[in-house]
Amino acid sequence: KMKFSELLEQCVACVKGFNPVINTIDSHADNFLQNFKDPYEKVFVKQIFYGCVRYQDFLKVFIKIFFDKNPVGTNRNDQVMYMIFAYVSFFRLDELAIEDFRKLVMSQDPVKMHTLIQFIFNSDNLRQHLRQPWMELYDYQYIDDTIIGGIDKNYQSVSDILRIVERKATGRAAGNVSASAASHSNLSDSQSQGTLGQSGGAAGRASGLSGAENEEAVKKVTEPKPFNLTKPRPKVIPQPQALQRETKANPVPKNLFKKSYLDIERDKEERRKAKTEAIRKEYEENTKKRFSLATEQRPTIGKFERTKQELEEKLQTELKFSGTKPRKMPNFEKSEAAVKLTAAAVKREALALQKAQ
Repeated sequence: KMKFSELLEQCVACVKGFNPVINTIDSHADNFLQNFKDPYEKVFVKQIFYGCVRYQDFLKVFIKIFFDKNPVGTNRNDQVMYMIFAYVSFFRLDELAIEDFRKLVMSQDPVKMHTLIQFIFNSDNLRQHLRQPWMELYDYQYIDDTIIGGIDKNYQSVSDILRIVERKATGRAAGNVSASAASHSNLSDSQSQGTLGQSGGAAGRASGLSGAENEEAVKKVTEPKPFNLTKPRPKVIPQPQALQRETKANPVPKNLFKKSYLDIERDKEERRKAKTEAIRKEYEENTKKRFSLATEQRPTIGKFERTKQELEEKLQTELKFSGTKPRKMPNFEKSEAAVKLTAAAVKREALALQKAQ
């Protein structure tokens, strides 16, 4: 028997492979299911295929709005899979056992299923975004009572599945998950991928469970262990070096005791007299010439005079003409000018000479 994930893959392949131009619905279903051995799996795939074809307009509207409202977390390559889950949720959930529906959901990626079933089982979203487009295909009473009303009626049955999928997709622990939901979330992959059995279900008896319930697998709690880190070697602290505190004095200058106190006083008196004489001479020189004022060193002092002098010098330079001396006129009477005749002048002179002869 096939697992639920494999069974769902067969349903997707059957829906994708149908081409109404080439085959009819019955011939395509018979050709696709001819190699199936289990009758319940065969009926399940066939009913899923017939339902998706029958309600394809309804499901296309749902898929289009679903992708528009959930661009993140969805993949358009999974369009047929979303269509199959939408068909089961809207039309066949009353006939399908909740346990089988849970295993179908758990056989797929939790992130994809979380986005899909959270949108399907939110009646406010259906009324706000899908009710009006669906009313263009079906009567409003059928939409309100059967489609959206069926979602409200089955919400309590699938609430545990919604919480389990949310916890697996987002990693957040659900506070009000029931004991049965908590035990289902801990099942192993082989248990959540159960097979389709022969018991119960009005959907062609294809949704029954096989055998006894799967036993719960106990998860092993991770025990933290310390890291085996390499212990660093102790650092060797060097011994402090002994500092030498020996003080060395400079030797006494040899000329220290050569001068007496009287010699020092005489030198001081000579230096004082020399300083006094230098100051007296400086004052005598200042009385002979006027002291310089700091205001005279300003750049603006005498600016008018300097500018006036510069302009006058410029005008004087412009008025001084340095022309070239002309050469003397040559005296043309002293010698005849050398005239070079052209060919035409020579011919004219020869013609005039012939006429004169």
